[in-house]
Amino acid sequence: GFVSTVLLVVVGETKIDRSGTASLLKVTRFRKERGGLMVLALCGELAIIVLRLAKMEEIFNLAVDVDAGR
Repeated sequence: GFVSTVLLVVVGETKIDRSGTASLLKVTRFRKERGGLMVLALCGELAIIVLRLAKMEEIFNLAVDVDAGR
């Protein structure tokens, strides 16, 4: 099978809504079904805090920046 890692970098965005979260969930599920990994590098501290408060760090592989996500 095909295995890959996707590093998704979010720059300049400090908020995320339900549709954004739903899109991230779809990409994460797609990667997991195919044996891959997605790392979400958020270059905004507020977005990380919000996702952690919503317990999304249990679903997403979160990184505080691109270097941490590599």
